[in-house]
Amino acid sequence: MPTTRKNRAPTRQPRRPLGAAFETLSPELASRLGLRAGTAGALVRSVEPIGAAARAGLRAGDVITNVGAEPIESLADLNRALTAEALREGVRLTVRAQAGVRFVFLRVDDAGRR
Repeated sequence: MPTTRKNRAPTRQPRRPLGAAFETLSPELASRLGLRAGTAGALVRSVEPIGAAARAGLRAGDVITNVGAEPIESLADLNRALTAEALREGVRLTVRAQAGVRFVFLRVDDAGRR
């Protein structure tokens, strides 16, 4: 079967607007990261060196548990909370890691700098 543009595998990953990749924190991942049983949130899988996530201080292995006052229990919750409008204004994230809990401020400016 000839290869067409439609059935070719993509050669690049889609751009990640925040400069980070996330996934839902599973109980297995939480255990491997040394987090307390029952910890829920969105795991930061990776952070690009230049981008909004790096400027905010997010690191691979961090778990986002709240956006503002809104609890985050999954990647879907994180995606709903991080709207374009919220990111332009800036949002406070509650972040849990083995070292404890901290807060970071995540913002994407109007000039498109992420």
